[in-house]
Amino acid sequence: MTARRPFSESAALLAVIGLTLFFRLDAVPFDVDESCKIGYSAPFEAFAAGRFDDPIWQAREEKYLNPVLTYYVIGAARRLGGYDAAGLNEPWDFRQTDADNVRLGRVPESTLLWWSRAGVTVAAGAGLFGLFRLLTRATARWVAFAWLAGTLASPYLRTALRRALNEGVLIATVALTLWALERALAAFDRREAPFVNWPAMGWTAVAGAGAGLSAQTKLNGGIIALGVWMVLLLASVRTPAGLGARARALALATAVLAISATGTFIGTNPSLWPDPLRDTVRMARARVEIMQAQVIQYPDDAIGGILESLARVPPRVLHPDVPLPAGMVLVVLFGVGCTLSAGALARWLRGDSHGHARIVLTVAGLAVALPGLLTPLDWSRYYVLPAIFASLQMAFGLESTARAVLHSVGKIRWRL
Repeated sequence: MTARRPFSESAALLAVIGLTLFFRLDAVPFDVDESCKIGYSAPFEAFAAGRFDDPIWQAREEKYLNPVLTYYVIGAARRLGGYDAAGLNEPWDFRQTDADNVRLGRVPESTLLWWSRAGVTVAAGAGLFGLFRLLTRATARWVAFAWLAGTLASPYLRTALRRALNEGVLIATVALTLWALERALAAFDRREAPFVNWPAMGWTAVAGAGAGLSAQTKLNGGIIALGVWMVLLLASVRTPAGLGARARALALATAVLAISATGTFIGTNPSLWPDPLRDTVRMARARVEIMQAQVIQYPDDAIGGILESLARVPPRVLHPDVPLPAGMVLVVLFGVGCTLSAGALARWLRGDSHGHARIVLTVAGLAVALPGLLTPLDWSRYYVLPAIFASLQMAFGLESTARAVLHSVGKIRWRL
């Protein structure tokens, strides 16, 4: 575990991340879905003002299709830029031509677009900072800096994380969840309380809240709750207590996780309050239906089965903007990193207390990546989370490879 770093270092690093992400933010290619996210962001005003009985919550036409957290982030940022709900563009109409949408004012003006992107970009920067901090606890600091530099330099990620869409916000909520989960594992190790480990349960509740926010950003982001639970299950396996004590601790942690995640998911979206169970089911059904419709509407982008998925998805995830042969180097590093992470998991299960961050990034990271890996549509932004968590395994592979090379060079010099 790394030593605490001074606040000034964190502030400097955040400044570098911010300056890098905000550089030429206006030059990010426009995505028509940004028109929808900005145009539908009026619920922010109602939520911020505490108008939870405002008709907008039930009247908004996409209430079953889109969670609301990205609307809040976009809304807060555009308000800072001087744009209230009355100044929003109309959402994009996919039944009309691009020219008609432009003519009808469905493209946000440039300043509104910049401010809306700014909120998402701040969230993305915070998320990358959180993942960087976790990575410094899992591997050498120089590797974490190399990972961060590569992520910030990636044209693919710089585009996807800075648009006024869900991905930048989702990185922030995922990072919050993993950060809290790593601290929960450390608290479980201390076992300070004879009956209930309240610090561990507290951090589990924070992780649950992060999972609820992830689902309220993008519905399939809620799968991170499964990743958290998987880590908690593994943590109970490695605990030296008796079977009954382990079962009780896991049951309590599961309840805390479920209550926190569900409460946060429902509590942040007043559209669900009249009938939370019914409307949550309707949200899930609406998402399935829209994906099915998109597969039919965009046949060239549809992925037809597991074999086609195996052929099309890995290149998008492992090296989305790196040409061969450099891309093959990343594939090798990914393989090395995954192999070593499997070994780290085995050692952790045997009681190694120094691998919490790596376990969190590996096990929960795999869960977070699953929706993108199983996507039925070959759309680039769906691969953001898989690409980021694959890059973390590449970072682990880089450290091991560099150490092996230096060891070999040292042996050769000694022989000479």
